[in-house]
Parts: sequence; C-alpha cells; structure tokens
Amino acid sequence: MKIDETNCGKCGICTEACPLGLIEKQGMKIIIKAGCNNCGRCLKVCPMDAIYEDE
Repeated sequence: MKIDETNCGKCGICTEACPLGLIEKQGMKIIIKAGCNNCGRCLKVCPMDAIYEDE
C-alpha cells in the first residue's frame, strides 16, 4: 500500500485499522512500514481516499 500525501488528512484512522501495526504517524506524515501484506483494511477506512495499492 502507498499513501498519496496530497490527499492524506493525517487523521490516523488507518493506523488503527492496520492489523499488523505497520502504519505510523511520524510528525506530520503517515508512514506504511515494510512488511505490509496489502490486506486493504487501511484502504477501506481512509475517508480521504489517500491510500492505494502498490503496483
């Protein structure tokens, strides 16, 4: 998964949705750490449609 920084509202909803705890808020950025299995839970809960599948 990837985050479109221009659309991201930094709300943190995705951090709570990640079952592996691999999404973190670091300063004013949301970071998806290595190990993401592309389950899509963060993508489904993002109110800004800022998360997309990595190709």
